[in-house]
Amino acid sequence: MSKKFKKKLLFTPGPLNTSDTTKQSVLSDWGSRDVDFIRINKTLMSNLLRLGNANNEYVCLPIQGSGTFGLEATLSTLLNYKSKILILSNGVYGNRIIDICKRIGKRFLTLKFNEDSLININKIKETIAKNKTISHIALVHCETSSGILNPLKEISLICKKFKKKLIVDAMSSFGGININIKKYNIEALVSSANKCLEGIPGFSFSIIKKSSLSKSKNNSTSLSLDLYDQWKGFEKNNQWRFTPPTHAIVALSSALQQLKKEGGINKRNARYRKNYSILLSGMKKMGFNCFLNEELHSPIIVSFFIPKNLNFKFLYNKLSNLGFVIYPGSVTSKKTFRIGCIGNIYPNDIKMLLLAIKNIIKKKRIKHLSN
Repeated sequence: MSKKFKKKLLFTPGPLNTSDTTKQSVLSDWGSRDVDFIRINKTLMSNLLRLGNANNEYVCLPIQGSGTFGLEATLSTLLNYKSKILILSNGVYGNRIIDICKRIGKRFLTLKFNEDSLININKIKETIAKNKTISHIALVHCETSSGILNPLKEISLICKKFKKKLIVDAMSSFGGININIKKYNIEALVSSANKCLEGIPGFSFSIIKKSSLSKSKNNSTSLSLDLYDQWKGFEKNNQWRFTPPTHAIVALSSALQQLKKEGGINKRNARYRKNYSILLSGMKKMGFNCFLNEELHSPIIVSFFIPKNLNFKFLYNKLSNLGFVIYPGSVTSKKTFRIGCIGNIYPNDIKMLLLAIKNIIKKKRIKHLSN
């Protein structure tokens, strides 16, 4: 007999909790070349474009795999041998863009900042002035290793002023924070089905300017991650080139209908902000300290210092047994852990988590957390 697993609430950067409606949507099987699935897929890509305020100058291209697959596909497709990309990083996921460019052999420069600091606008200007051959700039909008929200609007204005093409990792922000792709003149935005959109894991997608995509033939050395070929395949017959994650596509289609019913991105953002506010207040009352200054926080996820007198593994296991899943830290300079505010979770879920943490500390007979 197979083991029955306890239902758990996920307070992580992803995968995340999904609604019962989303789960119900995947109980049917779909043929990848069936007319109904093709229709659902085509409608979904159009809806994602609208969600990002992108017009008909853009196309939304899905790719099998996690967000990292989407990033690698986008970078390998759009960057040619003449391109030089400036990668802005203040965390683990910014560094991952650097790793991708190293691995796929693209020319790049890096501009690194402390993990508890915003990307500095003046430093970008100075770097551009010294390096005239920079063609693209890449950044992570919400760096979930710390929870910091980088200044996308201000960076987009720099790109517009200096005529640089902007590539945005919006993995943990798209659908939870309003992003105007056309207004910000974003060249490509990459996100995932299973973050703020509240779908299930299985694919990522890139919203790309058609004008750039049309010049990208043969840039990619990968067969499966070539978004130019993926685009041409969809133009030919509206079908994926290789087996698509049919259930994940249908699940996200359902999730977007629920996002619309909730009131759109602004209403979802308000829910996430409420979750964040309750979490922050409750954790501070118990004596936990944040890794970031509060003015740098996003409503997506919060990094807390691990107290010296509370073992994280102990806390994690106790919470997991009670049905709550939090996340280890990925800040490299300090010992931290993370609690997410996104996914299909609500203020009462945050309150239950806080009560569970409080009771664990009480049973451990810790009167004051030592930071």
